[in-house]
Amino acid sequence: MLFITLIVASFVFLHQSTAQTDCSLEEKDLIFIIDDSGSISASDFLLVKEFVLNVTETFTISNVTVNVAVITFATFATVEFYLDDYSDDKAALTAAVMAIVQSNGATFTDEALALARTDVLDPARGDRATADNVVILITDDISNDPERTRNESDMLRQFAEIFAVAIAVDDESEINYVGDDPDGEYVFSLSSYSELPGIVDDVGLVTCKSLNGFNHGVLDLP
Repeated sequence: MLFITLIVASFVFLHQSTAQTDCSLEEKDLIFIIDDSGSISASDFLLVKEFVLNVTETFTISNVTVNVAVITFATFATVEFYLDDYSDDKAALTAAVMAIVQSNGATFTDEALALARTDVLDPARGDRATADNVVILITDDISNDPERTRNESDMLRQFAEIFAVAIAVDDESEINYVGDDPDGEYVFSLSSYSELPGIVDDVGLVTCKSLNGFNHGVLDLP
């Protein structure tokens, strides 16, 4: 596992990317951490799922390029699917994302960050030693346990670039802490869910190119 670079039976409009970036040969393990707490309406949660699919459209999904995992969180965090579940089947990946059911509840962001570190980023779950790992957090609220959220982001950051999308968050100090620095490149601040389509190209671009160019290392799980 490499350093983490720390976001159907339905008619889904997939954004056609105009970003002038060729990610077709990029090898990434892409992990979306999605807030599905009770503060999000059903229609806005659908926009989040479409955003996830639109970002994946900027990459080539295959065993040798980009793999995708999704974690949702509210009162509890859940792995919706692992990196190797749909590594060679983009249609099945699309169906799996659209099938995610919102759980509602509180906002324990720390649980999701911990789950990414200890469960998803595991070679037995599809984490590849040759791939960069990209984590995109999407949330509309501060966490119920701010101290633990900061601690978990620090532990993830030992091996990670973390990107964050904050939607109508009144106090962004926590999300700015979770996302890497500088905030202007790692944190996307939106006023509503309807603005998500407008950042698809930018999110795809920064996660494709890996801003800091780290020398990657193997994650030593506790």
